[in-house]
Amino acid sequence: MVGSSTRQRVPVTGQDGSVDRGGVKADEVRPGDLTRTLTTEGPDPAWVDARPFRAHLRLLMAAGSLDPGELAVVLGLSTVGVRHLLEGRAGRPPRRISPSTARRLLLVRPDDVRGLRCALTPTGAVWEALRRLQAAGWSTAEVATAVGFGLPALAALEVDERCSRLLAVRLLGLARRLPGAVDDDLGPIRTAA
Repeated sequence: MVGSSTRQRVPVTGQDGSVDRGGVKADEVRPGDLTRTLTTEGPDPAWVDARPFRAHLRLLMAAGSLDPGELAVVLGLSTVGVRHLLEGRAGRPPRRISPSTARRLLLVRPDDVRGLRCALTPTGAVWEALRRLQAAGWSTAEVATAVGFGLPALAALEVDERCSRLLAVRLLGLARRLPGAVDDDLGPIRTAA
């Protein structure tokens, strides 16, 4: 049939972790499944099915013990965008996403988020995030508890040039929750050379 496109059924997981529409669990979604979804409708479809990418987000969150705000920092997306893809509006998750967002999601694998603790990043944006939290009334001990790192790790931000990428992700994610914070205010996390 001319002009028709073939759609591939992609495995997904429901919000409660249950299998959705006869698919497989999120941890069984393979990158190839997501790539096929992205390329099913030709070279650059106007939209792609959001379900496998939503499952991919949940897999990334589970692999790195990240919340949606922290995952947004890792992906380089807005917190609102990640929350929207996961939860939708009024409890209705989106059915499709743009190809550019889909491609960005494919760049991060579960192994990438598992390795955050070992990877290093410059402390500039991280130190700024800590300062903003302190200016908003957070004590250093409260920040340390919220991000799951000890006081020495936060104190080291003042003198060290690099810190754990996981600490950076958690601090930036926490600072993004401050009233009036804009996702791009604190800058991106960069890999240390």
